[in-house]
Amino acid sequence: MKTLRWRVWLSAAMIFLLGIGCGTAGTVGIAWWRLRGWFQAPASAPGMADRVTNRLSAQLTKELELTPEESAKIEATLDVTAASLKQARVNFAQEVTRELRSSFRRIAADLPPDKRTEFRHIVRARFLKFGVDLPEADEPTGSPR
Repeated sequence: MKTLRWRVWLSAAMIFLLGIGCGTAGTVGIAWWRLRGWFQAPASAPGMADRVTNRLSAQLTKELELTPEESAKIEATLDVTAASLKQARVNFAQEVTRELRSSFRRIAADLPPDKRTEFRHIVRARFLKFGVDLPEADEPTGSPR
């Protein structure tokens, strides 16, 4: 009887741990997918800024009982805000990419030539996961792009 009880508890613990593992893997996968999309999305792509401004415009129109003219003015202002937010996101993603490239160039410059090639392969694989291309190996390693 005690052996059976021990096996039941062990099975329950294994199911619990597998659930935690699956949940963690799923969360990491979704976060990775969202982060990669964030880096690759152009400013013209619809995104969270558009959804937020559309919902806010609809809520203000309904709750404040705005006239069509007032609603149009608010929507125009929110559209400008959404465009600015999307452009800020794109600029930030470009700045992050520039800084990472610069950092990896400095690291490559500090490595001996035989390790530099392997380092570039490792870094290129990481960049490509985000959909960003790393500068070619023949580019100068000392100057940021």
